[in-house]
Parts: sequence; C-alpha cells; structure tokens
Amino acid sequence: MESDSNRKCSGCEEPAKYCCPRCSVNSCSLACVKKHKEDSSCDGIRDKTAYCKVEDFNDMTLLSDYRFLEESATAIDNAARDKLKRAGGLGSNLPKWLHRLKIEAKSRGTTLKIFPACFTKRKQNSTWYSHKERTIYWTVCWVFPQANVSYNDKKISENVPLSSALAKYLSPKHSSVELQQQLMFYQATGMKSVKVLLQAEFLSSKKTRYHELEISESLKENLRGKTIVEYPVLYVIPSNHIPCYSVINPEIESSEESESDNEESEGENKD
Repeated sequence: MESDSNRKCSGCEEPAKYCCPRCSVNSCSLACVKKHKEDSSCDGIRDKTAYCKVEDFNDMTLLSDYRFLEESATAIDNAARDKLKRAGGLGSNLPKWLHRLKIEAKSRGTTLKIFPACFTKRKQNSTWYSHKERTIYWTVCWVFPQANVSYNDKKISENVPLSSALAKYLSPKHSSVELQQQLMFYQATGMKSVKVLLQAEFLSSKKTRYHELEISESLKENLRGKTIVEYPVLYVIPSNHIPCYSVINPEIESSEESESDNEESEGENKD
C-alpha cells in the first residue's frame, strides 16, 4: 500500500492530504476535491456495502461497518415507532372493533377502507357498529358545491333513507336559521330537484367519477356495491347540474367495482 508521504494529488501532483471515501482518489485541496467530483460525478460518499478484500481490511473499515450497523438499527427502530409506517397502508393492524366494522360493512356489500390512525380523516371518523342493534351508524359528510359549504353528521343509522337525513338541510322546517342562510339556494330548489352523488373510489380511470344515489332508499342500500374510504362523502347538487359530473353508468358499475374488490383481495392474500 502506498504510504501517506508518497501519495500525490490526482489533479495537480501535489502531496495529497485527502482521500475520497468512495473511490479512494487522492486530493490536496478543496479545489481539487471539487474538480474530482465534477469530472467523475462522484458524490464522495463511501459505499458501505462495497466488497473489501481481507488484506485491505483495517480499523477504519471495521469502525465504518460498525456505524453502518448502528444506522440500520436506528432506521428499523424509527420505522417501528412511526405510526404511518407501522400501519403499513390502508386497513392493516386494525383494532378489533374496526376490524369488526369492516366485516359488517362487507356483509352488506360495502368495501370499507380504513386509514392509519395518524390521518385526519381517520380521526374525524366516528362510524361504529352497534352489536345490540346490529346496525352501522355512519359518519356522513354532506357537500353542497353550489353553497361552497360542507357538514359532518355523526351516528346516522344505515337504515335511514337519504331523504330523511337530508331533511335538516333542505327543509326550512327542520333546519336552523344559520343553515337557512347558508343553504338558501338548495332550500329554494327543494328535495325533489336535487341529486346525491358519491365519489367512486379505486377505479382504473384517472378521471373523477361518481355514483348517483337514490334519495328514497336507505344509506345501507345506497352503499351496497360501493367502496368507502373511512366514511361516505355525499355531494348534493341540483338536478340540472348532473351533466357537469361524470356519473358512472350502472351497467358498467358492477364490473369496475369487481375489479376493485379483486385488487383488495390480492392485497389481503399477500398480507
């Protein structure tokens, strides 16, 4: 091995003071170090997994390997402490009550996706399953695009028709003065002149599309065959605005939902 006194700078042949940790090129100054990096596109970072011959193994190599093992242990520990990484994606490592909620939703034909606990939508969701009543009580977000407002309702029974749940917003008799002011346009339009849409989740198309729901039917019937992320977000729009939204044709709806179900099943099998 070349002694330190005989090492020459690769750039200017002056006595070398530095050695590149990555490619072992000798340099004498900061200017030569920068020139070496520019000429060879070297980042100067040692390849910690590079092969090292036994005869080249020294105390510095041992110390570097030891530090690499320490960094690996730290990264593993940080990943174990990180809520998002520990959750491993949608719906894994769920508490028993949430796992039961997913099972009950699935038995009703609804695919329920659950975010990790650190997500805002997970924190906002208070949907729960009543064992005594054998009923799912949903959190529902109502979006009124024409009024630029939205409201979150908690504990809406799956057996309640959408028309009943919407009455507090669209009927002046059942709404507060504040709601009457904010939803004046909708209340003037009336229940019979609005449509309720649910954004379709996990479709192959990149374009945002919607399911049109039946206002006269229950929440349970409307969510059958749908995929819900945490809780349903329902868009209430005037009927004459329906051409502005990409509504899924019921004839192709089932095939696309089946595709989503298959992807979920494959993911669960891998887990």
